[in-house]
Amino acid sequence: MLPTEKMLGYQREDLIGKNFWDIGVLAEQDLHRAAVLLKRNQNGAPTGPDDFKLCSKNGVPAYA
Repeated sequence: MLPTEKMLGYQREDLIGKNFWDIGVLAEQDLHRAAVLLKRNQNGAPTGPDDFKLCSKNGVPAYA
């Protein structure tokens, strides 16, 4: 089990081929900022490093 799997409560199969939005792992307060950064990156602008709060599979904030 990878540390990320253990921290977030997902199995590898739950994560493969999906993004943060599909899984719902980004904390709600970080969704807009992540979308802005993703758009910048898609347009070729550099981004990061950045920190985001993550939520576990059961919705509880997950911290490393």
